[in-house]
Amino acid sequence: MIAVWIPFLAADLGNFFGGAASGYLIRRGWQLGAARKALVVFGGIGVLLLIPTVYTINLYLITLLFGLATFGYASFPP
Repeated sequence: MIAVWIPFLAADLGNFFGGAASGYLIRRGWQLGAARKALVVFGGIGVLLLIPTVYTINLYLITLLFGLATFGYASFPP
């Protein structure tokens, strides 16, 4: 049952993180484009964590990887 709700919770947290992180970087003097690109790179690396799910049968590890991937995907800036 844990495998069902963890990725959705991670996506919700990723939405908040993406907005907060881009705002933080902009307040620190980053250009708008650079702050967004940094989060796109971060999110892209996070989405790559879906690749190892093909090679594992451990449900908890698959859930963790899906959670991290959805967190990364949801943190993409608007």
